[in-house]
Amino acid sequence: MPGEHTLKAVRGSFIDVTRTVDNPEEIASALRFIEDGLLLIKQGKVEWFGEWEDGKHQIPDTIRVRDYRGKLIVPGFVDTHIHYPQSEMVGAYGEQLLEWLNKHTFPTERRYEDLEYAREMSAFFIKQLLRNGTTTA
Repeated sequence: MPGEHTLKAVRGSFIDVTRTVDNPEEIASALRFIEDGLLLIKQGKVEWFGEWEDGKHQIPDTIRVRDYRGKLIVPGFVDTHIHYPQSEMVGAYGEQLLEWLNKHTFPTERRYEDLEYAREMSAFFIKQLLRNGTTTA
């Protein structure tokens, strides 16, 4: 099969949300849990997703299955409100807003004028996002 080397197969337990809900009380009805599932990824895009038994025949013999049975696999998280220049201040003591901004935030953000510092912190920031499951920000 041409392009087989671009196919990835992941086996494990999966949980996701199958639809948009109008209120939080509906979330339980939108959750899907697959205890023994298969995710096929081709060239970075989902090729197939479902129960292991239904999809295992699609895996070529040349592809190694990444077996994460006993682990829970979830879609990446989306963070719609981030402050990259404040990443090193996460968990900093909270004071009154203006005092906190003047004492902590503005001096920290001023350091980003240094291009090398900004590069180092952006790499740190992205690693922290990915480490915590955030794939879109």
